[in-house]
Amino acid sequence: MSYDAQTINSRSSLKRWSHLRRFHLACRALAPRVGERILDYGTGDATLLRLLHASAPGASLVGFEPMMTTEAAANAPVGARIVASALGLADFDKVACLEVLEHLDGPILSTAIDNLVAAARPGGLILVSVPIEVGPSVLAKNIVRAAAGALHENMTVANTILSVVGRTNQIRRKAENGFIASHVGFDWRVLRESLLRRGLREINIIYSPFGSSGPLLNSQVIMIFQR
Repeated sequence: MSYDAQTINSRSSLKRWSHLRRFHLACRALAPRVGERILDYGTGDATLLRLLHASAPGASLVGFEPMMTTEAAANAPVGARIVASALGLADFDKVACLEVLEHLDGPILSTAIDNLVAAARPGGLILVSVPIEVGPSVLAKNIVRAAAGALHENMTVANTILSVVGRTNQIRRKAENGFIASHVGFDWRVLRESLLRRGLREINIIYSPFGSSGPLLNSQVIMIFQR
């Protein structure tokens, strides 16, 4: 199944709305401008690049995508550049990374975070979006997943309870070559601390899709930092 079929073109109207909301919030937060250099780290099918281009056609856009490179290139807006290697990515005014880091583990995660920091110019913005898989919202998310037949690996009753009460550290996440397919056991707060330890300054936190209820009832979090 393609990435867009699981997200913005999902058979579930709720999933479509939730993922599109996240992309639009990220684009609005990035506020692209003519002449800015913007990197989408892990661009997938280039959805964010298309939104950024529509908002600011004069921005210089680059998408890093090592796995779905062909699909990204086929869907990228005119003028955007798709690269399969992070080597040499630097001096960007803004760097985005949506729904990527929750799938990485160990040295591969550490390298990805280092790449994000290195890609942004001093004073540049770094936007990171990941799912909220800890707290009360997990229960609702797992009910929706079960109803849609989209169960995540390791999504047991016991692990759901551990996630709801905030004890994700007790959940063993299965990684293969540094990649984790399931969201179960991911804690965005731990990732946030890792980013802050890189010397980034936190600018804002946006919760999606409902916003005002914070992490309690939302399914995604968008963290914005300044290098």
